[in-house]
Amino acid sequence: MKKLLGLVGSARKNGNTEVLIKEALMAAEEEGAEVGMIRLTDLSIKPCKGCMACVFKDEGCWIEDDVEWLFEQMVEADGIILGAPTYFLGAAGIVKLFTDRILQFATRLDRMRGKVGATIAVAGLPEWEAFTIPILNTCLLALNVRLIGTLMAYAPGPGQILLDEKAVEGAKTIGKRLVSGSKYDGFRGLCPTCHTDLLRITEDGAVCPVCDAKAAIIIEDGSIRVEYEEETVLNHRWTEEKFEAHLNNWIRATEGMFKARLDEIKALSRKYREYDRWIDIPRQ
Repeated sequence: MKKLLGLVGSARKNGNTEVLIKEALMAAEEEGAEVGMIRLTDLSIKPCKGCMACVFKDEGCWIEDDVEWLFEQMVEADGIILGAPTYFLGAAGIVKLFTDRILQFATRLDRMRGKVGATIAVAGLPEWEAFTIPILNTCLLALNVRLIGTLMAYAPGPGQILLDEKAVEGAKTIGKRLVSGSKYDGFRGLCPTCHTDLLRITEDGAVCPVCDAKAAIIIEDGSIRVEYEEETVLNHRWTEEKFEAHLNNWIRATEGMFKARLDEIKALSRKYREYDRWIDIPRQ
């Protein structure tokens, strides 16, 4: 029996994000899956402090909150649904807060191997959700989860999404596909790897800013199409091999680079340490 975990990145109980995730999980249950839900805003998720002890010293994160517990819940699941509403063009901040903590799992991402995932996003109206899907998909990709579905839905009021039969059916399809492990069949963006519609123009073409897949922009007969390089699609930045190389060849290497010039850095930063113009914050 497959076990699915729904992660609700919204503080609004029974809001649009939550009901769509519940719809997906109900469909999964009908297919025989065991399901569970966690509302991320019910957890204590503190900001990453950037101390780097988790990678430089191979220590567990010293921050006392619920992030390690949350990771273990994901490890125990076979599939994950991550959903969030859109606030100011992007996913609700709780999702980014958790994503910023993923580095502490960098040496343990093999435990997430083979897991499938899907994302569900809600916005009030189209054209105001540019970064929501990319933020959600980045979170799962960084956790070594294979994306098999994404749903972008639109409704402003809590529960109003239930009036959109297509959105409800899309959530149901996601639940079923997570149980079957089907290939990706969701929101069709530009990128065949991360399935987002962002594109960064470069001097020699274009690149997906989420997964680093390279692309060419081709204009023919008044129309534009984007063709991605197969090699970069297969070897995108979130593969286990690429992420491990980034961890070992760059992140860990920066420790030695920093220490080699530490005296110089301290001398240059002295005046900034001594510059004190902080405004007192009133506390009751």
